[in-house]
Amino acid sequence: MRHTHTPSLLLAAVVLLATASAPCSATEPLFDKIEIEGRSGRLHDNARGWLALPESEQLRAMVQAERCSAIGGPRGQFKVADGVLWLHALYRCRGAIELSSVYPDARSPWAATWVTGELTAELGKVECVSQAGKPVFERTARISVEAGKVTAVSYRVPSLEQCGRDLSSQEAPSK
Repeated sequence: MRHTHTPSLLLAAVVLLATASAPCSATEPLFDKIEIEGRSGRLHDNARGWLALPESEQLRAMVQAERCSAIGGPRGQFKVADGVLWLHALYRCRGAIELSSVYPDARSPWAATWVTGELTAELGKVECVSQAGKPVFERTARISVEAGKVTAVSYRVPSLEQCGRDLSSQEAPSK
């Protein structure tokens, strides 16, 4: 008796193993966004990762209903101006969310008085990737905040030693 299906089963097994072991990348989470001194980027709370947002029934319902491959939504869009951290809007995978739809009594911009702590803003474009595989941005800002008031800001520009792979000097593929 001949087994005519053996080659196709073997081929299917090889394809399955090849695709299962291929490297893949996960969807990057949503980050809080910031604008400071004309530069924009990602914002992180050094102690918690994401900045806390004030509780509301509407926000809780949005979090539960979020259908997105990126975790973390909705997130805040912040701006530093006049020594204050302001929340201008929220966003999620499907786009911007007006503050009034989540916080009916809030006006945009809303002073982020609930925020206290050390924050890090990754500003500008990604210059390179570190040896650990993390993006290295044009500039990083360390922002100290006390009840929404910005008490200190310091900037750091990365050195090339941080780069494991330089993105700006890569040659374009030849045609």
